[in-house]
Amino acid sequence: MRVFIVVLVLIFSLQSWTKADDIRDFEIEGMSIGDSLLDYMTKEEIIEIREDYYKDDTYSSITILPNDYSFNISFYDALVLSYKTNDNKFLLKGVAGIIRYKENINECYNKMNEVINTLTTVFPNISPTKINEANLTLGKITYSNFIFNSKDKVTVKCSEYYKGDHNYIDNLRLAINKKEFTDWLADIAYK
Repeated sequence: MRVFIVVLVLIFSLQSWTKADDIRDFEIEGMSIGDSLLDYMTKEEIIEIREDYYKDDTYSSITILPNDYSFNISFYDALVLSYKTNDNKFLLKGVAGIIRYKENINECYNKMNEVINTLTTVFPNISPTKINEANLTLGKITYSNFIFNSKDKVTVKCSEYYKGDHNYIDNLRLAINKKEFTDWLADIAYK
């Protein structure tokens, strides 16, 4: 029953983005590219929970769980919010919603396909990339992108982690990212 409700919530929440032409029109839990984190928390709180997993500090990210600070997360298990580190306005360059699928990766793949199909109607002028796979040290990712004329991206991705000595849980990630942020992630962040 929970799966059915989650599917309905996702579909109805995606419908508010119908015919989005600009990445800023696309929202995850009411947040979009260009919004300020300062609308939800103080500068001190942002700095306190800043993640430290990038090797380069041009951008920073925070992870928010339901009921953290003044966020009202109703659908996702977590949000990852990214901003340029030296931006005093803390304007979002990336917003990602995460749904965990502990020991149930097939459900993640099914949900990923549903989301891609829904986004195809939301972005009628943007065709998704074919579904790609990449093997990483801790597992594999399966993903598809919707790339805007500006080269900003909406990405739908399932991460499947290999068994091992880590605490990672298989998950679906729906992310909206500015081109400058995705370029930095690909070319600089982890080097």
